[in-house]
Amino acid sequence: MNHANFNIQNYIMSGFYIGNHEINNNKIQYLRKLILTNFRDGKKQKLINFIDFNEELRSEIINLLCSNFIKTFLKKLASKLNTNISILPRIHIMKNYHVNRLKTPGIGWHRDCAGEFKHTYCNNLLSKKEYVFGKIGIYLQKNSEELGGGIDLIPKSHIYIRDKKFFKRKISAIRLRVIKIMQKNFNIIYKLISEKFYIKFLKAIKINAHPGAPVFFDSRIIHRGSPINDCLIDNFKEIDNIHYELPDKDAKISIYCEYGSSTGVLSTLYDRSTREEYSKEYENWLEEIELYKKYSPELHSLALEIIHKANLDKLKQEQI
Repeated sequence: MNHANFNIQNYIMSGFYIGNHEINNNKIQYLRKLILTNFRDGKKQKLINFIDFNEELRSEIINLLCSNFIKTFLKKLASKLNTNISILPRIHIMKNYHVNRLKTPGIGWHRDCAGEFKHTYCNNLLSKKEYVFGKIGIYLQKNSEELGGGIDLIPKSHIYIRDKKFFKRKISAIRLRVIKIMQKNFNIIYKLISEKFYIKFLKAIKINAHPGAPVFFDSRIIHRGSPINDCLIDNFKEIDNIHYELPDKDAKISIYCEYGSSTGVLSTLYDRSTREEYSKEYENWLEEIELYKKYSPELHSLALEIIHKANLDKLKQEQI
């Protein structure tokens, strides 16, 4: 088996893949400075979307996401699953998203596809071979034990969804449920046990990607933002229980975009169309995709193809 096929199969089985594409430190520092300037100019604290990036940042982020490494990985995944796959909206950047393991609800652990579980229509799509939906995360700092800086995830936690093994999925979630109950109701006892023990108990891992390297993860996999060490978190101003104000040199900068197939898009937009906060999601996606044309006609064309193939008219009929 050649190395490229092995990598794709590893992603399919584990639910994530860490790229080995490295960016030199000068480029990382340039991107950090550019991004922090965009946050200040836009008077944003937590998140900025592609539509709000300045011209220079849009160009840099599209170049980053359209690297040969990312394009090749997605093309090989598409070939393996026999379905077209594209980078999709929303492209966005998060600043200083840090889980507080003592206060953040659920200790931050979640699946991005959780809303889709509520709909029979989506559940039927979640298990299809052609269902592809996930995120690429690019982190512009190391994922340290002290300050976090990336994500933690539970490998293979998507398998029982993919294989439609509802009972086994419930059984597999017991460990996490126990820890969540301890954190919520028995916090004094919970905090006496080290985070390293909980990570081992959950069979989770801390992702230690090189700054600037892409991390691909399936929307069905359980993951969270890596927490700041308990001993240090009080040193930083709390914005809310998942955001803390760190100095620029230590700020956590996370670049995200979604990627998926038409089946993944159909399930995702079906769920989001039922929620008020996403009432304009389809229109917002089209607006963002139109902006891609200036920076990457290839990405613009492929993203539109995925959207149109998803057949959103059919989605609307399913909801009637």
